[in-house]
Amino acid sequence: MSSSDATMSSPLFVPDALKFYVNRLSFSKNRVRLQALSSTTATPNSQIIVRLPSNTMVNLASLTMTGAVRAKLRGAVTGGDYGVALPTNFDFSFIETLSLIANGGIITQPFINYKLLGNTLNDVYGNNAKNFSRNALQGSLPSPLINYAAIQTAQGADSMYVPFAINNWLSATQTMAPSYISTNLLGDLELRLTMTDTSILQTGALANGAAVAGLQQDATWDMKNINFYIETASVQSNMLDQAIAVKLAAGEPINVPFENVFSFSQTNGDSTYNQRFSVSSQSVNKILAVSQLQEDLNSSTSRKFVNGIPQVLRRNSCGAQQAQFSVNNQYSPNYQINSDLVLGYNASATGAADWDAYNQQIANGLVETRAAMDIPDYDYDAQDKLTTTTQMPFEYLGGGIPIDVNGVAGAPIQPASNLIISDDGLAGKEKNPQTYWFPYEYQTGVQTYMDDKFLLATSFDLDVCDKDRLVSGINTLGSNAQMFLNVVGNGAAPNVSTIFVLCTSMVQIYQGATLKIIQ
Repeated sequence: MSSSDATMSSPLFVPDALKFYVNRLSFSKNRVRLQALSSTTATPNSQIIVRLPSNTMVNLASLTMTGAVRAKLRGAVTGGDYGVALPTNFDFSFIETLSLIANGGIITQPFINYKLLGNTLNDVYGNNAKNFSRNALQGSLPSPLINYAAIQTAQGADSMYVPFAINNWLSATQTMAPSYISTNLLGDLELRLTMTDTSILQTGALANGAAVAGLQQDATWDMKNINFYIETASVQSNMLDQAIAVKLAAGEPINVPFENVFSFSQTNGDSTYNQRFSVSSQSVNKILAVSQLQEDLNSSTSRKFVNGIPQVLRRNSCGAQQAQFSVNNQYSPNYQINSDLVLGYNASATGAADWDAYNQQIANGLVETRAAMDIPDYDYDAQDKLTTTTQMPFEYLGGGIPIDVNGVAGAPIQPASNLIISDDGLAGKEKNPQTYWFPYEYQTGVQTYMDDKFLLATSFDLDVCDKDRLVSGINTLGSNAQMFLNVVGNGAAPNVSTIFVLCTSMVQIYQGATLKIIQ
């Protein structure tokens, strides 16, 4: 017996008549290059606009942006021994907002702090292997501070550029189902990006990474050679067009679901706060909440990597001890997130008196977050980066210089990078004077989660990846849901909390490329 027949409800069943016509289809794919309407260059707070091909079947998920980016210093400080570095994750960190426009109407509204959500989801769904594979064009590993002034003098300013590619978007282009769609149905599609400011850059003295007054204000970045690419398809049959025309002529819309994001930000004076937010959506899938210390966001003199994370993108529990979401007067989860561990072992303490002084009550937020984000932690298959640091490449550390009984240095056990050790291979404590690595501090996995990569999440969908979820009507939250995040903390820790609501929205396409957006 075959795996599926007409008597079964399996989605694998395909009628023989349809198989016959599908087998007769002839199609081909190609990739085309698009040029930005605004400019092929970008600077902080600028806008990039690209228009997708008209009257063509395109694979929206294949949209890619490429170019070259550099960090640089300007003004009076450029002559000193000061360094600047690009952030991690180029594909998220340079974007502040994103919106998709169709025929002048907005499909997706821009939400605040795109860069923060992108880096957060990269920790949720990423792992070491993905970070290393993404490092070439996405800069997923930390980089050292670099003496821009010295390189500019020796090699010219253009030598500071590094290539990048963005082919992963938090956008309807990435999540529309199906991803192949004819743009004559949607009309003229435009993707609009608002770029972020200079706060994502790392700065400091090359000798020790220390803050330098005014240095952050003199750090900036720019992009050049910006191009976009997308995959197009050609179907050598009018069968598909005829089927679509018949459906539209009958007054029935074509439904195209996609993932939508709403965000809300609030400044809190201490670690106990209540954040109220409301979303008008037919299908709320997940709620993600992060908090950041004001001192990480408000530094005006220097920014650094904190255990491999750009300071402005660091997420900290900010003294939270208990937390809970409330949706339409129903708690989610229906108990306080609390491990009851008021005094826990602090592996990074500097003295015996501090070893038991680390409050880890909020540690169980990791359990709830992994459950909400559908990470299969129960079978030890979790590979997310919520509890581990993103290390600089190990080969830069080298293997050290052995010393014989006479105190004479020998050859390196393993040659180190020129970024760490001098060229003669003997002076093991010297480093390249043109670079500086921000040091890592040891932390347990729980501390990494609570101090650097904190995230709270709750879920309302049925254990499926958001981007694959279709509008089914089974999510009963309804529109205009009244939501709260209640946090109880341990005192003064001024912070900014940001909540992201992931929803399934839908574009309804009617005859004449008339669109209706159902949030």
